[in-house]
Amino acid sequence: MGSSAITVGFDGNPDEDANGVVTGYTIYYQPIGGLPRNRNTLKMNISSSSRTVTLTGLEENVVYRIWMTVNDLFGEGPISRPITVRTEAGKLFYSFLPFL
Repeated sequence: MGSSAITVGFDGNPDEDANGVVTGYTIYYQPIGGLPRNRNTLKMNISSSSRTVTLTGLEENVVYRIWMTVNDLFGEGPISRPITVRTEAGKLFYSFLPFL
């Protein structure tokens, strides 16, 4: 089985004055279903200037749940609404991740 990738895009924090300056974002992703080992939640921290992230090394033909938080000087904020995306062999997907 090969690997696949998903590129996720998002806008900046919709509530710009919430707890001050945005310091970064944390993207969480988790395969849905499958073997118990696939239940692990993975995360990627990205800079505050990034508006897209590519999740690589994903399993083919697997549905992933993806969500994010906005980080500021006080830590992580509330989680976004999750999206679900199914990977396919040889295809790069682009999905938009909504905030609350």
